[in-house]
Amino acid sequence: MGSEAYEKIKAGLEEALVLAEAEQEKEARELATSEGFTYWPGGVNPPADWDGGELLFRSGVTWRRPRRASVKWSHESSGLPRYAHIIGYHKKPGEPLWEPLSSAENYAIRQALWRLVKDDYTGLARTADKLYDALTNGGRRLGVTCDPV
Repeated sequence: MGSEAYEKIKAGLEEALVLAEAEQEKEARELATSEGFTYWPGGVNPPADWDGGELLFRSGVTWRRPRRASVKWSHESSGLPRYAHIIGYHKKPGEPLWEPLSSAENYAIRQALWRLVKDDYTGLARTADKLYDALTNGGRRLGVTCDPV
């Protein structure tokens, strides 16, 4: 067999291997998400948002109480058979949607609302307080660290 034919066969096998691995990863992603887990493609360290709890393996088996030290997150260098690779984990609860207003933000909002009602009656002042609470969730603003939906 000539080297050109050999290279074609080798390239075809490499392409088939890449396609097979992509299909297996797609199946792993679908399994993880259908079971309520966050998909894990592999990596040396655990994901930063892992809650430390239950894990899902490629075989579909779950590990309910893993010991952090004994978990092998890498798919390449773990030495484990493919079916024992971790493909899913649960995330930590998200950060709160609201974070406290700074005193400057709090003051600015209150001043703007009071300017709207300064020449009016007490009833409108109470309305301004209610509006402030509604707009700021009781003195808190929408944070930027919440989980995307």
